[in-house]
Amino acid sequence: WEPDDDATSRLIVEHLGLDPDTMSEAEILRLTANWLADRSSPVSCTVDGVAINNLEQYRAESPDFEFIFNDELAALFGIPGGLKAPAVADGYWLMLAPLAAGAHTIEFHGVADISTANGDPFDLYFTVDIIYHLTVAGE
Repeated sequence: WEPDDDATSRLIVEHLGLDPDTMSEAEILRLTANWLADRSSPVSCTVDGVAINNLEQYRAESPDFEFIFNDELAALFGIPGGLKAPAVADGYWLMLAPLAAGAHTIEFHGVADISTANGDPFDLYFTVDIIYHLTVAGE
């Protein structure tokens, strides 16, 4: 499955009892992004080993925007570089207070478990584990 796969987005919209033919492309993208984010749990984040609590309060969706595939990303999908596509985002976004000088580690973890056994229209399971190692320079 690819996030810009029109057939999958239509399947999700139809699964929700809506008619994709009566919706704009932006509405379909937003509904698909919301649906996928709703199924992403548990989501966690730590900064230098300290858990960020109540991560749900940091979930937000973007306004509609245009995504441009650079050559490297386009090659991963087998499409031409410079391709433009409408997009939306729905996820967890943190803005941290300035970190002290020195080394820091920020870790994110999330799981999406989409299953026909749970009434979803298809099966998809994936995990995301991202670790940032940052060095903040002093003044």
